[in-house]
Amino acid sequence: MSKNIPRILNLTVHRTTPEQALQGVFDPVNKKLTRKLMKFKHKPTPEELVDRARQLGDIAAAHVPDAAMISGPPYLVPILFFELVQRGITPLFAYSSYKKKNENGDFRHEGFVDITPSLLDLEKQQVLALGSIGGVGLVAEEKG
Repeated sequence: MSKNIPRILNLTVHRTTPEQALQGVFDPVNKKLTRKLMKFKHKPTPEELVDRARQLGDIAAAHVPDAAMISGPPYLVPILFFELVQRGITPLFAYSSYKKKNENGDFRHEGFVDITPSLLDLEKQQVLALGSIGGVGLVAEEKG
């Protein structure tokens, strides 16, 4: 793969599409484990959410990507997001066109959305107060 194309680990339950692969997305070696960690058969505890996010972070770190494409249950995604940021891995969200479809009739992947700069604006020393997520207590502290 060209050095100009970033390596983006697919940390979703879905397989990488051909369109995504052209943009540097690749599946983890053990996609089955990734899927298992992202699915819940019961209401998860806050501790379980943190544990799963850490395991997914370990998987990501082992693949040494430039970034990770994430999605999943809304109660897991924010914790996974911050787990990746703490490890120096940029979390990205896939952007799909709802007007354009690919040859399979699926929505066409058209790129990524990186919300990290808007959330972690360290130059302006802003505080992102997330409050307590399920009792876990994730709060970004102001530096300065």
